[in-house]
Amino acid sequence: MTYLYTKIWKTALLSLALGLTIIPATAQMKFGGTNEQRADAILELSHTKKGLLLPRINAAALAAHPLDTAAAGMIVYNLTDNNLYIRKKTGPTTSSWVAMQEVGGTGSTWTFTGNNNINPSVNYLGSTNAQPLIFKTNNTEAARISANGRVGIGTDAPNARLHVNGSMSTNLATSAGNYTMADSSNVVIMNNTTDATFTLQSAAGQTGRAIEIVAYNTGTVIFAGANVRTQGAANPTLSLAPGYSLRLVSNGTDWAVSGKQRSGMPMYLATTNGTGEGEVVRDYNGYLNNGSSVIQTDVAGVPVNPIPNEGAWFSMMMQAVGSTYYGQFNLNDHNAYFRGGERNNVATSTWYKFLSHPAKIKFSVLERGTDSVNFNQEDARAIVFSTANTARVSITGEGATNFNTQMIYNVTNITGNYNVAATDYTIVMTANANATINLPDASTCIGRVLVFKKAITNNRTFALSPMGTDRIDAAGAGTDLSYTGAAVRCWTIQATGNDQWIIISQF
Repeated sequence: MTYLYTKIWKTALLSLALGLTIIPATAQMKFGGTNEQRADAILELSHTKKGLLLPRINAAALAAHPLDTAAAGMIVYNLTDNNLYIRKKTGPTTSSWVAMQEVGGTGSTWTFTGNNNINPSVNYLGSTNAQPLIFKTNNTEAARISANGRVGIGTDAPNARLHVNGSMSTNLATSAGNYTMADSSNVVIMNNTTDATFTLQSAAGQTGRAIEIVAYNTGTVIFAGANVRTQGAANPTLSLAPGYSLRLVSNGTDWAVSGKQRSGMPMYLATTNGTGEGEVVRDYNGYLNNGSSVIQTDVAGVPVNPIPNEGAWFSMMMQAVGSTYYGQFNLNDHNAYFRGGERNNVATSTWYKFLSHPAKIKFSVLERGTDSVNFNQEDARAIVFSTANTARVSITGEGATNFNTQMIYNVTNITGNYNVAATDYTIVMTANANATINLPDASTCIGRVLVFKKAITNNRTFALSPMGTDRIDAAGAGTDLSYTGAAVRCWTIQATGNDQWIIISQF
């Protein structure tokens, strides 16, 4: 470390050092000039044309005996770098030689009037240990650079690369007409009432720089002068409609659109190519290229890749979840739709329409068990199923089910032995052959009704065979219900909860 001394201090220190070596401490001595002596000086030199000549040595001598152990306060002239050096105490038992800085600031010490010989590789402001660099005004800390390189303004504990505890402002420009971007441009309010051109600077050499443009009045802002990139497109015809704000960030080659807002809501306006102020084409699959966003279509034309049977215009919201899953929500003037999936298959996934009901109706769809759905009406209203705007089936609030139409049941014709299927209701033997029909487990289909008929009049055996230990009416477990003869035979049976089929009717 070096220290700043004025020429007056140099003279006084030299006089003191020399005087102490030649006279007692209580004596006073003056060389030259008048006989008048200063009482506060032990040695005084006075001359109008001559000066004090100090010992002149090379830098190597400062590190050799006897100067390497010289007393603190000794002064010499260093012929190697042409500087005055003073022996300065650096600790309780140690001293070192340090250069005395000139008032003009041409040495290696920082001065208040500036330095003209700075070498960035060796000259710097800061600390050489893990301590912060603090800046004060009126003896109060105003800013600091912490030991880990964080800059704090108005705080002594910065928690980010730049931490400002207080208000911040940036350069603001306003233009009522054409505007050319400058190095000082940060936020520009375009207050134009007619179309105006905003000429951008080149993005080269400005990587990371951002600028925000606000279309404040009734005129449109048209961009020129440099390349602009939006999501998935370079150099579009870009304009800014009244009420919008646009943020551009340089990537070193283009000005990339990092955000566009209107009334605080991030959005894109979808139109056909090159028309209006649209940022994206009216293409439902293409909206995926914009990431999380709100898309508002215009009212003209038919969109590309529309929802099946839905060609009307509407507003659409696409939400990206994480980095790979996308959900797309579309709303037109009377319906809502959704589709979703991985990024590479959303465009081919199925659109689903939302079912809705009046908000005052307390209807919901609930999960029942592990694989069942419960359509639940919370109050005593009926649930009605209609087709062609005509009620076909209704379930009243009290639980009664009304069928307001014909009922059709499956009829299965067989020609031999047969196992009853889940879709069967009426089973008819139509062949001239014996037949045994195997019934399902009665405990798994409680309440099920089955109808059996032997239609052929030839003398054949027609039998119903229960499963396992199931019974038919009062017969023994596993005993068949059978008929052999030429007459027509018909049975109607129903499953109960005690491993039994009961005969409802027979003839």
